[in-house]
Amino acid sequence: MGSGSSTAKPADCATGSLKFTADQVSRPVNHIVIKATNNGPRPCNLLAFPLLAFEKDAQAATAEIEESRTQAVVTLAPGATAYAGVTTSSGAGDGSGERSVRSSVISLHLHGRNGGSVGGTAKIPAPGGSLYVEPSAAKVTYWQDNVTDALTW
Repeated sequence: MGSGSSTAKPADCATGSLKFTADQVSRPVNHIVIKATNNGPRPCNLLAFPLLAFEKDAQAATAEIEESRTQAVVTLAPGATAYAGVTTSSGAGDGSGERSVRSSVISLHLHGRNGGSVGGTAKIPAPGGSLYVEPSAAKVTYWQDNVTDALTW
């Protein structure tokens, strides 16, 4: 018998084995995309959606877009990337919305298998150095395996 099994299920992704970036997109205008790239040596599963906060003292994570729920968990091979679309405001995303805040860092946690978050916090620089967000209007998609699906919502 061998010492390992090649059919072992991938572990859940941890923030330490992923590289996160946030990118501005041209359309839709009030969206950004969060990218998670597996920098680890083994495949891992990204569960549900990223738990995001734009304000330093935010008490709750950004709401998810339930309609974006995928039928299967996104499994990232080493070097592969998953995407989550983020609606930053109800309008143009230029800070003109009521209760907009300017954020230079996005805090991200990953969902755990039993609910809640697991692992540490990833701090992602905002696209272009800062970003206007309406916390009450911001929403995030479930992890997607392609950027087009992530920005559909």
